[in-house]
Amino acid sequence: MTITMKKNSRLSKSRQFILLEMVFFLHTGIIGAVYTLYLLSLGLSLFEANAISAIFNIAAIVFEVPSGAMCDSIGKRKTSLFAGVTLFLAMLCFLSSVNILVAVMGQVFWGLSYALESGTIEAWFVNDGALKGNELDRVFAASSKIQSVIMIVGSFIGSWLADYSLKFIWLIPCISSVCFIIMVLKFVEDKKEIQPKSSILSLYKTSIKYIKIGGSLIVKNQRITYLYIFVTLMGFISSPLMIFWSVYLKQIDSGFSYMYLSVIWVFIQVSIIIGNQILEIIGKYIKRKKILMVTFLIFGLSILFMNIKNGVMVVIVLICIQEIVWTMICSIQRGLLNDYIDDQTRTTMISFSSLFNAIGKISASVLFGFLADSFSILFAWTISGVLSLFTIWFVHIMYKKLD
Repeated sequence: MTITMKKNSRLSKSRQFILLEMVFFLHTGIIGAVYTLYLLSLGLSLFEANAISAIFNIAAIVFEVPSGAMCDSIGKRKTSLFAGVTLFLAMLCFLSSVNILVAVMGQVFWGLSYALESGTIEAWFVNDGALKGNELDRVFAASSKIQSVIMIVGSFIGSWLADYSLKFIWLIPCISSVCFIIMVLKFVEDKKEIQPKSSILSLYKTSIKYIKIGGSLIVKNQRITYLYIFVTLMGFISSPLMIFWSVYLKQIDSGFSYMYLSVIWVFIQVSIIIGNQILEIIGKYIKRKKILMVTFLIFGLSILFMNIKNGVMVVIVLICIQEIVWTMICSIQRGLLNDYIDDQTRTTMISFSSLFNAIGKISASVLFGFLADSFSILFAWTISGVLSLFTIWFVHIMYKKLD
C-alpha cells in the first residue's frame, strides 16, 4: 500500500510539473509566429525591433543567477509566484503598448519572469523526489513534447487573433499567466522552513552566499566542472542551427515563401515531439552515455551532409533530423545535471547552467555570424558539425569523471 501511494505521489507531482511548465510557456506558442510583426506595428524599424527584443535576453541573463539564489533563500513557492506576477505584468505591458517605453518595460519584466521560473519549478519537482536517472529524462522529454504540441496549436490561435488585431495576441497570455499563479498556489509547497521576517539586506547576503557556493562547486568539483563545460558546448554547437536554418533555406531557393517557412516551423515542432517520444521509449533500455554519443554523432554528420546540395527537401529533412536528436540531448542534459547537484543549491546551480548555456549561444552567435559573413553559412555550419563530433570524445571523458 505504501509503495503504491509513493508511486501515485510521484506520478501526481510529475503531472503537476508538466502542467506548470505547459501553462507558463503557453504564451510562446500564441505569439511566436507574429511577435516581430507586433513590434513592427508599433512603428519600429526591423533593427529597432531586434534591439528591443535583445532587452529580454539581457534581462534574463542579468537576473538568472541572482534569481536562482533568491529561490534557494526564500523558497520555490514565493519565487514561482513572482515569476507568474512578472510574466503577467510583461504581457499586460505588451497588450497596452501605450508607447515604446512600455514595450521596453515589458521586455524587462519578461526576461525577469524567465529568470525567476528558470530552474525553480524544475528544482521543486526534483527535490525530495524519488525520480532519478532515466526516469527524470522521460519526464523532461514528456514536458517538452507537450510544450511542442501547445506551440503548434498556439501558433494557429495567435495567427487567428492577429487577423483581428495584433494586440489581441496578448490576451490569452495574460489569462494563462494568471492561471499559472493559481496553479502555483495550489501545487507548489516548500518543505524547507523559510524565515518569514528576512530583511532585504539579509536576503541579499544569503543570495550572495548561494552564488559563492555554486561558483565554488563549479570550480572545485570536477564532476560539476565537466557538466558545465558540456552545457556551454551545447549552447555553442546548437547556435548555428537556431540562427541560420530559415536564412539558408531562403538562400538555396529564393522563391521560398514565408508561408512555407511557417509550415517548416510546424515540422520542427513535430520533430521535437518525435525526439522526446523516442527518448521516452529508448530511455528505459539504453544508458544516457550511449544515447548522447549516438545523438551527437547523428547531429554532427547531418550538419556535414548539408554541404551536399541536393535541394530544399533534403535540407528540410536534415534540419528535422537535427531537431529530433538535439531535443533528446537537451532532455538528457537536464536530468543528468539534476543527478549531480544537491537540493539546497539546486535552483542556483540550474540558473548557472542556463547562464553557461547562454554564454555559449551568445559567443557562438558572434563567431558563427562572422564566419557566415566572411565565408558562407555552410562553412559556419561545418565548424558546428565538427564540434559536435568532437563532443562525442568529450562525453566519453566526462563520464569517466562522473563514474
